[in-house]
Amino acid sequence: MEELISVIVPVYNVEKYLDKCLESLVNQTYRNLEILLIDDGSSDHSGEKCDAWVKKDTRIQVLHKKNEGVSEARNIGLEVAKGKYIGFVDSDDYIEKNMYEILCKEMQKNKAELVTCGANFIRNEEEIHPINSEMYTTEKVDKFQAIQRFYPLNGSIWKCLLVKERLKDIRFNTNLSIGEDLNFICQYLLNCKEACVFISAPFYNYVIRENSATTVNHSKKQRLSYHMDTIETINLAKAFILQNCEDRDTLSEIEKNTIDVYWIVLYSILNEKLITNRTLIQKYCDEMKEYKKYYSKKDKFYMTLLTIHPKLFEVTYKTVKKMRRKR
Repeated sequence: MEELISVIVPVYNVEKYLDKCLESLVNQTYRNLEILLIDDGSSDHSGEKCDAWVKKDTRIQVLHKKNEGVSEARNIGLEVAKGKYIGFVDSDDYIEKNMYEILCKEMQKNKAELVTCGANFIRNEEEIHPINSEMYTTEKVDKFQAIQRFYPLNGSIWKCLLVKERLKDIRFNTNLSIGEDLNFICQYLLNCKEACVFISAPFYNYVIRENSATTVNHSKKQRLSYHMDTIETINLAKAFILQNCEDRDTLSEIEKNTIDVYWIVLYSILNEKLITNRTLIQKYCDEMKEYKKYYSKKDKFYMTLLTIHPKLFEVTYKTVKKMRRKR
């Protein structure tokens, strides 16, 4: 008998995309699903569409609530979920028809506690070629290797299948504006006892909307806030890992990867001309001194350029990026 999978779908003002998302869920080859729609105070017709879908398929439930953000919506879903396994799908995305069949099969075959797959990133409603469900590879890793894969910038919960029993009291941090997935996944992995499985094939289809929070044109103040929040979120996840993980290789990789995030943010701030003085640059340089023993030759070179003049670092970093793209 198929184990029950609870799929939590936060819904907010996605009336244009919701039907395609739910069609991909109700048509899954894995039939034993509990589909939880958490309407987060939508001001368009999304809530009405949710109610209509409840009448179409008995596996669908909807909870209407005031707008409090995606993290709180997911947390409410976790409170009511009854499945042995937990999945998350964003309501403007859609999944391949056999995604949960494959994820669940690999979960059980490998006695894993987290299974994740790849994703297609779709712009302008482009169509993608169907996936050959037999043509994929898997890699089984322990929880420490998995943390290294997700940290710092690959922590997306929507392509994962989790074991509810391992979640315990772990919930999404409602105070984070970005990076809430990463913090959630790191906490979950440190609770795991069994292995994790990475599937090569992209069974999840992530739709890049023109008016989404990540694609609209923001003011300089908003963009600067986004970059600063990135640093804060990464440091929060790092602090939790360092406090709760004893694996030395993982800890070393976490420190090294954190340095790379600082370089990305510093370059973005300079390239987008978001500051008029060097106060923030100096602040981040001072924070990076904590990682000095992990510096590579590249890191030492970048720091020297940044100390001489931020423009030198910006131009060099940009050149290196272009060279890498040409390889």
